[in-house]
Amino acid sequence: MESQVQQVVICADENVEQNSCLSSPPPLKLKPRGRKRRKRDGVRRLGRPFDRNVRAAAWEKGGALLEESMFGKLKKERETARRNCSLRCLSLKDQQRPSSMRFDRHRRLQALNFFNAPLKVEMMAGMSDVEQIKEYEVILWIEVVRPTTRQKGQHFLVLGSQMLTTLRDKIYCLTDKLMQKLNYFLPSGYFCIENVFYNDMRDPDAIDYSDPILKWMHYQGSKGLCNPYGTRAADMATTSFLDLEFRVGKQYTYCHQGNCKHMLMIRDMRLIHKEDVQNALLYPLLRSPFRVHLRKCTICAIYIATKVTVDDKMAPESPCFYCDYCYYVQHYSQDGRLLYNDFRVYDYYHE
Repeated sequence: MESQVQQVVICADENVEQNSCLSSPPPLKLKPRGRKRRKRDGVRRLGRPFDRNVRAAAWEKGGALLEESMFGKLKKERETARRNCSLRCLSLKDQQRPSSMRFDRHRRLQALNFFNAPLKVEMMAGMSDVEQIKEYEVILWIEVVRPTTRQKGQHFLVLGSQMLTTLRDKIYCLTDKLMQKLNYFLPSGYFCIENVFYNDMRDPDAIDYSDPILKWMHYQGSKGLCNPYGTRAADMATTSFLDLEFRVGKQYTYCHQGNCKHMLMIRDMRLIHKEDVQNALLYPLLRSPFRVHLRKCTICAIYIATKVTVDDKMAPESPCFYCDYCYYVQHYSQDGRLLYNDFRVYDYYHE
């Protein structure tokens, strides 16, 4: 009897397992994720059919559709604007220029920076004198650069009614300081603008630098070697900027201290605004000062150097730069006696 019961139980368990296997869902087949690849004409193609068709059509037409895209249009607009630009881009061909703007290719103009914004400066401390600027006054932007250096020059703003001597007194040059240190300062100088030498003869000891040049030119002109026509001399102290004949952007010459020459250029000019500085005594205005390079002391590397020594046996290098404190500590005793003198020392200003 028990064996029959066991057989019935076993059969029931087998039926349950069979029923459970039949009722359970089939296992899921996971497909690998990635781009759908389709075969057409034996070649696998990637991407959606629309994208493929667009790229294929663009490729067949030689990139015509790509040129008409958004980036292609922006590029064309930029190139068109660059070709039609007349202020900054001055290297266009003569066929693309108006007849009024054509000039020789070998004498192309330089790109100029124009100043149209009003000029504002703070009043100097202790300055109570005020001179009102006349109506319809002209402001000139003048740049002075030394040709032997590549540093940025000095930029001045002068009034048209001012004399040339006001600009010359404002120009800074290291040669003037060195000549004053040596007690050999020369007050002479001239501006050469459009074949006219404007000499500074305010000092009784001033020398007319243009006299030997004019004599040489007339002598060469008598032989037919040069044409001195229009070359003459004038007084700088009695000539204003409105009396000059000049060309905007052309390079002229400023000479002083014998043979120290600078390049002078009138970059721009305009009428004065109501919001500009109305005190005429503040002109010429120094818009951009002369940038100098200063060296620090080689010993302490803290203070600015004021002395430079050459062939100094106690110096780590030659030439060696010293500040005042390090120089006197190394070369003088406590009672102020020079320890050794087999070296050369010079004053150092800037470079």
